[in-house]
This record gives sequence, structure tokens and C-alpha cells, in this order.
Amino acid sequence: MSIFIQVGPDPSKNTARMVVNDRSDKKRVKSQAMKAFLDEQRNACQQNGKAVLSSEDAWRQHRRKAQRAAKTSSLPREFVSHADDMEPVDHDDSSDLATTCILHIAESTHAYRVVLVQNFCDGYFPASAQTNGSLDGILKHWTSPSCAAMETGNDALALLHFGGAINDKRVSHEGHRKYLQTLHRVRQDIQRGPSHSNFEGLFAAAQDLLNCEIYQSVSSGFSSWGKHIMGMKAIIESHGFRKVSPEFNAFLFAQFRHVSLMYALVLRSKGPLLEDYLTMSPDSAEPGSIEQLTRLALILPPLLEKIDAFSALNEGDGLQEDSLAMLQKMSIIQKLDELGEGLVSWRHNFSRDLRQSEIPDTEQQCRHFEHLALAFQTILRLLVCEAQSMVHRTNGSLVTSARAAADACAKELMESVPSLAASTGGDVGKAMAVRAPFHFVSTWYRRSSNERGLARCSNVESRYRDACSYLDWDALLPFGFLTILWIS
Repeated sequence: MSIFIQVGPDPSKNTARMVVNDRSDKKRVKSQAMKAFLDEQRNACQQNGKAVLSSEDAWRQHRRKAQRAAKTSSLPREFVSHADDMEPVDHDDSSDLATTCILHIAESTHAYRVVLVQNFCDGYFPASAQTNGSLDGILKHWTSPSCAAMETGNDALALLHFGGAINDKRVSHEGHRKYLQTLHRVRQDIQRGPSHSNFEGLFAAAQDLLNCEIYQSVSSGFSSWGKHIMGMKAIIESHGFRKVSPEFNAFLFAQFRHVSLMYALVLRSKGPLLEDYLTMSPDSAEPGSIEQLTRLALILPPLLEKIDAFSALNEGDGLQEDSLAMLQKMSIIQKLDELGEGLVSWRHNFSRDLRQSEIPDTEQQCRHFEHLALAFQTILRLLVCEAQSMVHRTNGSLVTSARAAADACAKELMESVPSLAASTGGDVGKAMAVRAPFHFVSTWYRRSSNERGLARCSNVESRYRDACSYLDWDALLPFGFLTILWIS
């Protein structure tokens, strides 16, 4: 679903599936979650000097609060977050503990934001990233929303993830409901115009909607990403992106630039990218940095778009050979050669300087960071080699050389998959790490008619895809390597 498509609630679409496939693991995850909830409640009661309520009294109190909230559910003129409006409860009846807690988390999500964020981080990030403070920004982001749309968007994403983790349709249904509520609020804020809406909160809410698309219970497929990204691009352009705080500006800039870049690489088009992105010179970034690698990657989508257009004009006979086409072809070849050299140079500087700059705080996190960064660079080299094999279509020796280099990149990516999956933490993190390598390798094997390689790639990919069937596999593509931004 897109923020620019009119939709209505459709609970029948809720098909959240298990994150944990084994029954004992499911029971363990649920019991740990329930314990975390009760610990959160007891601590809050002690801090506030309140007595721990019995299960029956606590539930009555919770229902009264929910009824009062329902009567005043219209949007307030001035947003006030529920982050501090907590009435933690405790339950003595262990036989009904899970049901009671699930009902409470679905109806009073704000009381459990901290543990929901922790559950989210467990699914997305390696443990090392959670212990060294590098994810503190996520907790601050989710527990301090700046507008109503951002609050419900944060809650929607957290509930959709948690509902999948324990295979509970009630939680996933509430996540779906809040997703639809966020769509409504984002549309309202857009209609009010830039002068009457909170840009930071609005953009964060739109990004939450984008992130929710990876869950099968709300996903409308990879095609919906285009509408979301173009909508977010329009929000940025209409609200004055650089007028927000520098810290938030940098955070949003990096997040949106990355997902729009990955989407552009998959589409082989510059359409999703802001014009500002296309003018960033890799030479002005620190050598061997992720910023420099990203700027190198931004060169590719416009080149791929031109190459595909030329190939389509005279398919099967090479590129157009008139004087204008020859000039354009020579320009593309030069840019591809320069980009290829830049990627090789980046890898040399990255490997040399990894432990002097941009190094994460732990050795495990450093390995994860290295695996992700090198796999991303290898995908870019694969795309460059593939493009070179297309523009040199009439030169047999150059085509052979480019194809051999592309095959070497594809082999390297397939060999990197176990390392990527082993160092990423939760199931969603694994899926995000391996989805892009599988996509670009299989695309190359199809283009090069390598049926044996394609079959082998598809076979390995299916095992990872089946392990997280609660996610929309295609919708994960723009999230490829996003974790780099959090742990670099």
C-alpha cells in the first residue's frame, strides 16, 4: 500500500506467519517476551511508588483506560505522546499470563515500547550492535515521537514484527490496524501542507510505512516501493529537506538515500533518486569510507538506464553505431572504466584502514561490518562488469573478459552468503543481508544464460526464503545492506 493510494481496513489480509519454526523455540520466545513485559511493569510500579495490582483489578483498570482513550481518539490540535502515560500491570494467574499480556500489548502498545524496540533489534541487528550503544538512536526515535503519525507508525512496525515473532494474529492485526491509521494520518499531514505539519515526524512516519512493507501481513509487493519512495521524495522536496535539525537531517538523508539507491539499482533507473544525490563526488568523501562507496554506487543507475535504452534500440546487433551513438557509447565506456577503478581503489583503502577508521566497537561487529561492506562493493563490481559486457558486445575479447570478471564476482557473492547470514543476528537481519546478493547473482546468470549457476543460486536462496516466509522476499530488496548505516 502507498500513502498515495486510498485504502480501507481489510483484516482478512492478515496472514502473519511464524518467525520461529520450531514449537519449543516459539514457546521459549513467548515466555521470554512475557517475562520482559512483567519485569518492565514491576520496575515502573516501583519507580512510581505504586502497588502492584492483582490480575483482575489491573485488567479492569486497563479496560477503563482503553474505553476512555477510544472516546477521545480524534487527532489533537497539539500532539502529546503516550510515551509517559503508563499504568503497568501484573498478573498472578500464570495459566492466563500469555493471553492477558498479548491483549494488553495489543491495546496499550505505548506501555511496552521499550521491550518492543528490544524485540525489533533482536530480529534486525547482531547482538554486538545492541550492547555497545550504537542502536541507542532507535530507542530514542521510537520512544520520543514528534507527531501522531510518527507514533502510530513506530507502533505499527514494532507490532508487526513482534506479532510475527510469536505467531500471534491478534498482535499482527493490531499492527495492521495501526499501519492503516498511519496511512490516514500521513495523508492528513500532507494535505495540511508544509507550514502546518511536522516534517521530521511526517517523514519518519512515511519511512515506517515503507518498512512495514516487508511483512506479508501488509505487503502489497515490490511494486508498491516505487509509490512509497516517490511519495517520500515529494515530501522531501516540498518541505525543504535542509531546514530540519542537522542530526535528524543526516539520519534521514542516509536512510532514504540508501533505500532509494538500492531500489534504483534493482530498477536500473535513476528515477527514485533525488537530483542532489547525483551530484555528489566520490573524490570529496573519505577514501575507503562507506560514504565514498555509496557515492560510487550512485553513479551506476543513470549509466545502467542509458545502456539498457541503447540495447533496446537495436537488440541483438549491438549498440547504435551512428556518430552520436558512438560518442555516447565512448562516454559510457569511460565512465564504467573509471567506476571500476574507483571500486577497486575503494576496496584497497577499506581493507587497509578498517581498523583505523569507521571501526565498530567489537570484533564481532567489525566482522559483520566488513562482510556487508565488501559484499555491497562486489555487487557494484558485478553490475559494472555486466554493463561492460553489454557495451562491448561487438568486441569478442572484451566481452569475454567482462563476463569472466562478472562470473568471478557472482562466485564471490555466493561464497559470502554463509558469512553474511552467520554474523547478522536475527532472522530479518539475515534476510536483509542475503536478499540483494541472491537477486543480482541470479539476474546475471539469467543474462549470461548460465543455467547451472542459476539453478544452484535458486536452490540456496530457497532455503533462506523458506526460513522467513512471514516476510515479503521481494520487498526486502531495497533494505539490502541497510544495517551498514547503523553499525558503521
